[in-house]
Amino acid sequence: MKRLQDRVALVTGGASGIGAACARRYAAEGARVAVADIDRDGAQAVARDIGGIALACDHTQAADGAQAVAAVLAAWGRLDVLHANAGVGWTGRFDATDEPTMRRVFDGVLLGPTLMARAALAALRASPARQADGAAILFTASGLGVHGRPMISLYSAAKHGVVGLMRSLALELGEENIRVNAVCPGVVDTPMVRATTGGWGTPDEALEMFRRVTPLRRNSTPEDIAASAAFLVSPDARNITGCALLVDGGAHEA
Repeated sequence: MKRLQDRVALVTGGASGIGAACARRYAAEGARVAVADIDRDGAQAVARDIGGIALACDHTQAADGAQAVAAVLAAWGRLDVLHANAGVGWTGRFDATDEPTMRRVFDGVLLGPTLMARAALAALRASPARQADGAAILFTASGLGVHGRPMISLYSAAKHGVVGLMRSLALELGEENIRVNAVCPGVVDTPMVRATTGGWGTPDEALEMFRRVTPLRRNSTPEDIAASAAFLVSPDARNITGCALLVDGGAHEA
């Protein structure tokens, strides 16, 4: 039996990259999937591929999150998995980052997932899965949420906040059988990463540099992250909560 058979999942940032790969993997595992993204056209393309629904959603706006959850409940009557994946990219040197960029990073990386978790909580509490092996919240954090690196300080600080939120919510919601975890990618070849590697040369040069310093000598793919995410939201992980799972080829141990 597929691990997510009859479950309903909402994935933010699902139009491309890691979010799209996770939406596809959840659907392959049997879930009905709502693909939410500020890029409505991209979300519709993914949703068509997997038989899901597409939702226009800016996760930094509380009303958008509430509307997305309401749309899922209207379509399928339940929500079992929230994957708060949407975010923004790296920002470069700390002393060269202006205040509007700082606010954009903290809103996109930390505030958005926080608002989505709050928007989804009542629906997750009503999930039939909670009475079995658990409803689930999964955050896409980062290896930079548990380690630091130069040139990425604001992004790293915001992702540390995501990991802190995850750990606290895991403790707060554990007695309700709502599991809260985070998947922490290393460098993944996605459109967002390619758009934010200017401090290390061209995108291809930057990705090659990161590959060379990764112990497994490979960068992750979106599908690598999706495989780990599918495990964390599935019944196979029913006794796992408060986990920040590094999926980075060992990069953040090097």
